[in-house]
Amino acid sequence: MSAFNSAIATKILTALSRSESAAHSGQQSGPMLVVIDAGITAPEVLAAGVQRDAQVVLLDVNRDGVAQITQALVDHGATRLHIFCHGVPGRLFLGNTSLSLANLTRYTHQLQEWGIDELLLYGCRVAAGAGGAEFLAQLQGLTGAGIAAATQPVGQAALGGCWRLDVQLGSVRSGLAITPRTQATYPGVFNTAPSFSGDGVLDPILEDALDPLGASIDVIFSGLFVDPDQGADLSGVAIVGNRADPLTEGVYQYSTNGGTTFFDVGAVGDDATALVLSASTLIRFVPVADYNGTPPSLVVRALDDTYGGGFTAGSTRETVDSSVNGGGTAIAGSTNEINANVTAINDAPNPGILYGIGNNRCNCFRSLRSHVPFGTPL
Repeated sequence: MSAFNSAIATKILTALSRSESAAHSGQQSGPMLVVIDAGITAPEVLAAGVQRDAQVVLLDVNRDGVAQITQALVDHGATRLHIFCHGVPGRLFLGNTSLSLANLTRYTHQLQEWGIDELLLYGCRVAAGAGGAEFLAQLQGLTGAGIAAATQPVGQAALGGCWRLDVQLGSVRSGLAITPRTQATYPGVFNTAPSFSGDGVLDPILEDALDPLGASIDVIFSGLFVDPDQGADLSGVAIVGNRADPLTEGVYQYSTNGGTTFFDVGAVGDDATALVLSASTLIRFVPVADYNGTPPSLVVRALDDTYGGGFTAGSTRETVDSSVNGGGTAIAGSTNEINANVTAINDAPNPGILYGIGNNRCNCFRSLRSHVPFGTPL
């Protein structure tokens, strides 16, 4: 954003001839409008790397992005619209608002006035899942355009992205809006990695507890999830460290069915063995007999809702390579902890040991008397 002041961010640029750019063969005729949200990584790189003769609009991050696009289409009469912005399944982040299933009806009139033939969406994982599919279907119904979007992160391959818009509804003949060289050199993906602002804490556990209830990950980290992408949600965590000694301290366990069955977290690492748990998964610590104190914590990385992999279900473990993190990935660049504490309790005296039980009580008492001088109070 430092390369843009507010005047430039709202200015419409016309991409003049560029020595490296050329239109893709078979490309549909008609003016192309490339919309770039100024809140993404390096918007200036994209603006300088679009195909020749495309017109570029930079969205002001402080204004309604849908309204800005509507006005730009009126001003330029484009029939092919390409939008570069942050995205999550079924949602685009445009200016200071987002466009999703929850508010499509609010923008119905504007979307019907766009008058475009093609709509290419470069937000990360916008087409993923049932929500993404429904969003695209409704968007196509309102705009009448052929639509292309992605089910995976979009952008730099080194950050887990690619430039393939793998879902298409209707006819889309246009190629990508940016040149091959820009695709190779763009330094980001259209997502910002999440984080936690603090560590999570389990409720205190009593010494010798055999079946603690546990708590869900979204409750453990309630109010602590941070993501610069407006409207992004916590999808889960990658557990990257588990140092509790199962023999002398106890075990961390998880449940994916509301606490009916639990499984040990087991061995994990900050690598391809990181265990992926959804936000609704329960976590608990079960201490060994007579243990109390503070066991080593679980170490985790937050996952936002652009994460495209699977989640652990029961004994079927899902893992992710957590060494690729931060930047534009779905995995937090920093780690946090889930802490546990086992509260000591006073063990009740055992009458069988102190006084004997049944007939043994007398024998125990006689044995005691035989070793104590006569007249000593007992």
